[in-house]
Amino acid sequence: EARASQEDALSKLKQNLTRNADLSLEEAYEDSESRSVLDYLSGLDREERQGVEGSEPQVQKASPAQAKVFESRYEGASSEQRDQTLEAAAPSSRRNRSDADREPEKRAAEREEEDSLPDFEVTAEVDPFQSKLIDGEWLVFYRKVWSQDRRYIQGFVAGLDEFLKAHLNPALGNSALPPTASHLLFYQGDLVTPPAQSGAGRPLLLHGASLPHPLSDFHLAITVAELPETPGYQVVNFLAVFLSLLFVGGLLGIYRLTATQMELSQKKSDFVSAVSHELKTPLTAIRMYGEMLTEGWVEEEKKERYYQHIHDESERLSRLIQNVLTLAELERKEWRIDLKTQDPVEFVRGISERLGGQIRRAGFEISTVAEGEPQPILVDRDALTQILINLIDNAIKFSKDAENKKIILTVSQLGPDCHIRVRDFGPGIRRRKLKKIFEKFYRIDDEMTRTTRGTGIGLALVKMLADAMGAHVDVANRRPGAEFSLRFSTN
Repeated sequence: EARASQEDALSKLKQNLTRNADLSLEEAYEDSESRSVLDYLSGLDREERQGVEGSEPQVQKASPAQAKVFESRYEGASSEQRDQTLEAAAPSSRRNRSDADREPEKRAAEREEEDSLPDFEVTAEVDPFQSKLIDGEWLVFYRKVWSQDRRYIQGFVAGLDEFLKAHLNPALGNSALPPTASHLLFYQGDLVTPPAQSGAGRPLLLHGASLPHPLSDFHLAITVAELPETPGYQVVNFLAVFLSLLFVGGLLGIYRLTATQMELSQKKSDFVSAVSHELKTPLTAIRMYGEMLTEGWVEEEKKERYYQHIHDESERLSRLIQNVLTLAELERKEWRIDLKTQDPVEFVRGISERLGGQIRRAGFEISTVAEGEPQPILVDRDALTQILINLIDNAIKFSKDAENKKIILTVSQLGPDCHIRVRDFGPGIRRRKLKKIFEKFYRIDDEMTRTTRGTGIGLALVKMLADAMGAHVDVANRRPGAEFSLRFSTN
């Protein structure tokens, strides 16, 4: 019956706890970290219960004087007198307090009387205190006492609310619990204190345990509405966010670096393939025209045209080799710049005349336009020549299918700056690719669908050489075509 009663109380306790508190925090703590601690506490609780249930009654011994007074006064006394007799036979500590008020002569007489009494002892057996809750508001503490073959029941009654206010609430208030903490008190599984009102739902259960004997039928549960954010908690949160951001940033950085390296590797592979093709094409043409001229297979009126083809292909081969060498020197920082003052109009016209024959043989027309009064500029002749040749060659490649096969070189003075522009009338450049065309090894067309020759370093060299001379290069779409602009300061 006792075991069934205990199991019923535990079942009620679990149901009421689940109804009034959220057990997830306590369950997670039990499962992850504190099972050994809880086992230890449960062992202590079992030992305490066993010690209480199997404890021997306490034995209290009275002095001969107390026994004599008790016997003489108790035999024929009324109930009130017997109560007074019991009070007179109280422990010596109480009598000591009353003795302090007596006169010294009286105390001396009593001591002489006690010394004359025969020596014997009165033995009293005292059970441990027990407690009961009556009507949910009265807490009764009682114990059984056996003395002189008589049984006495000693105890006192306290109001539950006053008892909790006097003992439990101060203990909780002086603890390290957060301000949002509250408690639930259960007696034999039934809730005896109303839960604190909270708009956030059921509070979290921090910890629950039975009270020590003689209140072992009471179970105290500590709950909290929300976990407080202590300085350590804030530091942990900050470190967690910081480390998470660092980890994500590192992953993104590694991903971007890997993607960039893979893209660069692919561009270099395409560059090697393109250079091989660009070297092979003019060499094949030169060899073919040379063999035809050597073997005498060409008529006299066609020889001059074949010679021009050989010359054009050799110029193309020279430009390709020069671009590769210049790029290598710029990357190794071995390229030396030699700035000199030049008339921009005369310089551009010289380039137009130099490339005029080749441009016309490609089916294009080239013209030079001067706007305003362009001022002299400080440039490296070889670098500016290579820039203009690359831009003109680029215009020919990408506008070969245009209806208006024309290239316009414009030199103009706008404020303190001199502008040299190269325009074609081709299809132009897609807007999202305008800023990428100056990257090394970048080509507008896909490797599989490319219809134009090139290595992907021509425009990259244009930008690098312009930057080396302190100039600025830009590109813009026109209707139709595209226009590249070089801006030089004339100050």
